[in-house]
Amino acid sequence: NLRRDRLSLADEECARAINADFHTKPGAALLRSGRTRLTATTYAGHVVALATVNTRRYVVTTTSVYRGDTFLLVGLDATGSQMASYRPFGDTTTWVFLANRAAMRKDDGLSFLPWGITAPTATPTVAAGAAGTLTGSFGCCYTYLRKAGTNIVAESDPSPASAAQTLTAQVLSVSGLTDATDSQVTHKRLYRTLNAGGLYFVDQDVALGTTTATSSQADSALGAQADFDNAPPPLANAVAEFQGTFFLVGDAAHPDYLWYSKHFQPEAWPPANFLQIGTPQDPLLCLAPQVGLMGVFTARTKYRVSGNNASGYTYLEAVSTR
Repeated sequence: NLRRDRLSLADEECARAINADFHTKPGAALLRSGRTRLTATTYAGHVVALATVNTRRYVVTTTSVYRGDTFLLVGLDATGSQMASYRPFGDTTTWVFLANRAAMRKDDGLSFLPWGITAPTATPTVAAGAAGTLTGSFGCCYTYLRKAGTNIVAESDPSPASAAQTLTAQVLSVSGLTDATDSQVTHKRLYRTLNAGGLYFVDQDVALGTTTATSSQADSALGAQADFDNAPPPLANAVAEFQGTFFLVGDAAHPDYLWYSKHFQPEAWPPANFLQIGTPQDPLLCLAPQVGLMGVFTARTKYRVSGNNASGYTYLEAVSTR
């Protein structure tokens, strides 16, 4: 129906069709001529999601994920999966992010990796080192990084903090900086407190394979404060990007939560970044980004979400329910 505005089309009408022919036989929808089988691969389970990014085709079935004909993962939750593509701030690669209640993953065409970086679990150990310039009480912690060149693209939450060490014109010797088992991690980052302080600031980056470091910088030479809100995403089955922020619904533990990431950082999910919409008895099912607002759907109704990451997001139930 091309005679009405698309926003007011009836449920049984459409204004555009892909791979359907309405004209050869009036009153019937026929498949367009010219199908070509893309692959001879037999996928395990029913195909539930498709995406083509950077000329690569991704196929998600009820239980498995494929990149073209290459099998990537089995064991997905059968309640559903969804994909979104994005290039994070500072990155040089466009990734495909897969949301599923059993596994949150990302892929760049070569590597199939966890979505987000899990924080180190080992506590670093500190001791008084050789003669130096530090006098006072100091502690440290460390994180895992993924860099693209010199740009930090993703960073984990910090490890448990070390005990405080008292120094008198000495340096701080740090050990126990364990490597990550996650292959996407490219560096570790050491954070240190100011004298008798409780906050942590950038001291230095540590190469993989190196488990010790020496901190000798004056308090005034330390860098930015550590973030404690870079958790990986919660398990969910629907994802969408809206104005540079990623959103998730379908969290089985919190069915009425709309989660959102940091701006331009789809791998950092602060635990406080969510809107509680409706009730758990009518769970959030899917997302529909538009210009200036995003639709959030439940089985019974729908909501409009607006705002931004800096000032916060708000929602309003639509006038007409579903």
